[in-house]
Amino acid sequence: MMHGATALAMRPEAIVADEPQVIESVVIPMSLRVTIVELRESMCRWPLGDPTSAEFRYCGSPTQSGPYCAHHGGLAYQPTDSRRRDRDRRLALR
Repeated sequence: MMHGATALAMRPEAIVADEPQVIESVVIPMSLRVTIVELRESMCRWPLGDPTSAEFRYCGSPTQSGPYCAHHGGLAYQPTDSRRRDRDRRLALR
C-alpha cells in the first residue's frame, strides 16, 4: 500500500511504436503543375507551394473521381482509426 505522492512513484511505461510509415516522394512534372486558370474538372486540385507566391500551382495530375489524384487522395483521406491513433500518440508524448 502506498501513501503520499503516488503519481511520482509510478514507473513510466515505454511506448512501443508501430513500424514507421514510409511516404514515397512523388515528383510532379512541371508540365502537370497548373494555375487556377488552367485547372479543369478532371485535374488534381492539390495545392503546391505558397498561395501568396507567383509560383503557386495545383498538382494537375489526372483524377479518377473526386478532387485529387490517387497519391494526393491517399494523403487527404486517411482512415478514421489511424488518425485517432496518431492523435492519441501525439497526446501521450506531451
